[in-house]
Amino acid sequence: KNYTKWEHPVQKKIFIQLSRLTGYKNFSYGKDGCSAPTPFLSLLDIAKLYQKLGSKQYPELITAYNAMSQHPYYIGGKNRFDTDFTSSMNGRGVCKAGGEAVRGLVIQTEKHGLMGIAIKVIDGNQRAIEVATMAVLNYLNILDTNEKTKLLCYESSKLKNCNKLDIGKIIS
Repeated sequence: KNYTKWEHPVQKKIFIQLSRLTGYKNFSYGKDGCSAPTPFLSLLDIAKLYQKLGSKQYPELITAYNAMSQHPYYIGGKNRFDTDFTSSMNGRGVCKAGGEAVRGLVIQTEKHGLMGIAIKVIDGNQRAIEVATMAVLNYLNILDTNEKTKLLCYESSKLKNCNKLDIGKIIS
């Protein structure tokens, strides 16, 4: 069956949960790359949701957080920022980027406590999201030396043209 909007039982559950966690009753939405209905949320809303993900206050989110933390490969795959970040955090943080170059993350810090962070690259292109994320993490100074070393390769990114020739670099 072709489902539209929020007709599919899984989508209904997702939007019920989002309503519970955000307090919103109605969502503007679009369709993501997989054609799933995707709610519009502000960066503040995304950051708050990620903070709730790591808060250990919601049983279903504890399950999701633990699954992400214990199996980071399933978040993004090999040589991907989300996988490498979550793996290097050893349980104190997880993250996930999505369509249109949006990334949410949660990290437990000594200085600031539990932090939910949302990042968006305005043009929607993924090419700068890792570098932007590292710039934020470095600015906040919330990675220890070992974590920073493991993620160092994401502090810059080579730009190549359609002929695979180096044409520049994105740096934090």
